[in-house]
Amino acid sequence: MAKLYLKEVESGRRQPYAKMLRHSDIIITSLKKELLDSFVDFRKKSKNEWMSEVTKEEAEKLLLESDGKKAFVALRDNSIVGQIFTLEIKESSLLTIRLISVLKSEYGRTTAKQLLEFAEKIAIDNKYKTIDLYVDKTNARAISFYTKHGYQKNKSPSSKTFRYIKTL
Repeated sequence: MAKLYLKEVESGRRQPYAKMLRHSDIIITSLKKELLDSFVDFRKKSKNEWMSEVTKEEAEKLLLESDGKKAFVALRDNSIVGQIFTLEIKESSLLTIRLISVLKSEYGRTTAKQLLEFAEKIAIDNKYKTIDLYVDKTNARAISFYTKHGYQKNKSPSSKTFRYIKTL
């Protein structure tokens, strides 16, 4: 597996939590103020019923709430092509992936896989034992993707979603 690095502008040194892969031109980094316009454009391009467009003001609020630790984006050619949001639950050693998505133009290009591996790396580095996420029962593509990457279906409190869990 490729090494993970964060492109850290402020400090000029490498830190974990973003990555460049040898065979990819994707960079994963935390959502930052200078990326908000690109983030708003990304959400407009996504156009699916479960993920609404956001205004710049809403994106700024999301950025403040994430504290640089929970919202990450995948960049290709300085444009956002994917996103992942996590929720850390320290008491239960659980990292929850709240949202992971990529543009349709990224299907088949390993961007979603890289975002998922990125979340798994965060979980391992922070000594979480489990990752979970919820998938709409009608999203066959996502169900196949998570199953392929070692996630197992578990009971869900909702009749509209499946819960998938991976023990690290």
